[in-house]
Amino acid sequence: MKFIFVFVIALTAASCNNIDDAKISPNKTFIKFFHGLNSYTGVDLKVVSDGYVLLGNTTSNEGRYSTVLITTDKKGSPSGKTVYIPGIRSKSFEILSTGEYIVLGDSIQRNENTDNVANIEILSTHILKVTADGTVLNKQKFEDKNTNQSSAITDFMSSSMQLTENGDIVALGLYKQDLSSAEKPFIALLDKDLQLKWMKQYDLLERNYVNSKSIYYDNGNILWASSILKPAFNESYLAIPVAAENSTFKNFSLRGETSSQFYKAGDICRDYNQAMGFAVVGTRSQTDGANANIYFARVNRQGSFIEGSEKLYDGSSLFNDRTVSAMESANQDSGEGITSTHDGGYVIIGTTKGGTSTRDAYVIKADAFGNIIWSKIYGGDGDEDVISVAEDTDGSLIICGTNTMSGLSSMMLLKIDENGELKN
Repeated sequence: MKFIFVFVIALTAASCNNIDDAKISPNKTFIKFFHGLNSYTGVDLKVVSDGYVLLGNTTSNEGRYSTVLITTDKKGSPSGKTVYIPGIRSKSFEILSTGEYIVLGDSIQRNENTDNVANIEILSTHILKVTADGTVLNKQKFEDKNTNQSSAITDFMSSSMQLTENGDIVALGLYKQDLSSAEKPFIALLDKDLQLKWMKQYDLLERNYVNSKSIYYDNGNILWASSILKPAFNESYLAIPVAAENSTFKNFSLRGETSSQFYKAGDICRDYNQAMGFAVVGTRSQTDGANANIYFARVNRQGSFIEGSEKLYDGSSLFNDRTVSAMESANQDSGEGITSTHDGGYVIIGTTKGGTSTRDAYVIKADAFGNIIWSKIYGGDGDEDVISVAEDTDGSLIICGTNTMSGLSSMMLLKIDENGELKN
C-alpha cells in the first residue's frame, strides 16, 4: 500500500537559519534541512561509521557556485566543520580510508567580452582532494588547453566518479567542442594523489549523451548508463556503455533506439550479489513529456539489458503499488536514484507530481525483479527533489535531496526505517 507522509510541521521544526542551529533528534528516523543565507541543493551522500556526509552546492545572489560538505551524526545533527569550496559546482564525491574527500565538479568561466559566442561561458571539470577541514591537497583539471578565443574552446562537464578496489579514481564526464557539436563522454583514471594515468574521449557517435550519476569499474571494464538524444532532441533511448581501460567500447546495449519515446538515465547500481549484475533507474515519457513514469531495468554483469526486466512506476495511488504500462500514468514522475539492499532488493527514489500540486519525494522498495514491496510519498510545503539514497548498517534508509519553498532551497536529509516509516 502506498502511504503519503506530510511533514509541514517537520519543515518548521527542523529548518535552521544556520547549519549549527540544527537540534539533536531523539528519534531513529528524522528529516533535517540545512541552509544559510543562500540556497543549498543536495547532490550526494555517504554513510560513515558515526554518521553521514552530505555533498551539496550553494549559489550566491550573483550566481556564483560553491561546493558544500556537511558531516552529521546518526541523528542528522551537524558534527564537524562545514567545508566550502568556492567556484566549484559539485557532482559527486568519495571518501578515502584516510578521511580525505575526493570531490568531482565543474567551474564556469564567463567571458562577456569575447567575439565568439561559443566562449561566453567555458566549463572545466575539476577533481580535488580535500581534508576534513577544507584544505585542498591536490587537484586535477580537465580543460581545453587552447586559449585562442577566436576559435571555440571545448567544454568539459563532470558526471560521476568511483573509487576502484586498488584506490584509483575513475571519473566520467562529457565534452562539447563547439555550439553545433554533441556532448560526448570522456573517462579518466587517476591515482589517489590525482595524478592522471590516462584519459579517453569517445567520439564514434555524434549524439548527445546524458550520463547517469554513477559509474562502475568492474574487473578492468568501466560501465555506466546514458540516455542518448536522437537528432530531433525530443526523442531518446537508453544505453549501457561498457569500455575497457583506455580503450574502445566492448558492449553498448540499447533500449528504445527503434521506438518513439523520451528516456532520461538517472542512476545505476551494482546488485548486492555482484554476480547478478546491475540495475538502472530513470524516467520514461512520451516525446511531449506526458505520461512520465519511473523506469527500472536489470543489466547483467557484461552490461546487457536483461530481457523482460523492465518495470514502470507511477506515484498515483490510483495504481495501488503495482507497476504500470507505458501509457498508464496519472502523475508526472521521475526516477533519480537507486541502491541495492542487504535482502537482495532495491530502493528506488524519485519525484511525483499530480495535477497542479508541488513535487514530492517518491520512494519504492522493490524485490530483486523490480516488483513493488512498498512505496511511500513524502511531501510538504514546496517541492521535494531527492537525488541520492543509501542503506545504513541497521537497515535504515538515508536519502539526500532538496526542498524548495518560496524561492529558497535547502539541503534535505531524510532517514526512514526499513519499512519506509518516518516516525514521530
